Amino acid sequence: MKKIALIVTIGLAVPLAFTLMLKTLHLMQGLISKALSLLLWCLSVVAAVLMVRQVLTGGSSSKEEQSQSAMW
Repeated sequence: MKKIALIVTIGLAVPLAFTLMLKTLHLMQGLISKALSLLLWCLSVVAAVLMVRQVLTGGSSSKEEQSQSAMW
C-alpha cells in the first residue's frame, strides 16, 4: 500500500512541479517585458530632451566647440 501511495505521489508531484515552473517563467517573462518597455520609454524621453536642447542651443552643445569656431 505504501508503495502505491509513493508512486501516486511522485506521479502527481512531477506535473505539479512542471506547472509551477511554467507559471514562474511566465511571470518572469511579464516582468522582464515591462522592465524593457519602461527602459525604452526612458531612453526615448532622454533622446527627445537632448534633441530639443541641441536645437535650442543652436546645434553646438559644448563650450569647446564654440571656442574652436571662434578661433576660425
